[in-house]
Amino acid sequence: MKLDPYNQKELYERWKINPNNSNVSKANNKIIHKYIFDMEIGKNVSRHSRKGARSFIRLNRVRQKILKN
Repeated sequence: MKLDPYNQKELYERWKINPNNSNVSKANNKIIHKYIFDMEIGKNVSRHSRKGARSFIRLNRVRQKILKN
């Protein structure tokens, strides 16, 4: 059983319900959503990294880094 002391899964699930961001254009918003949703199932991974879905911690961190700029 994995522990989630920082509620990363809950945070990601809340964002997934309403992923719109007013600081980003609609076209870029769609690209970001597609990229993160693909990472959720393990589609956008390097050929050198381990295959499979990414953790909620990783998904939240990528989302925050992309939307910060």
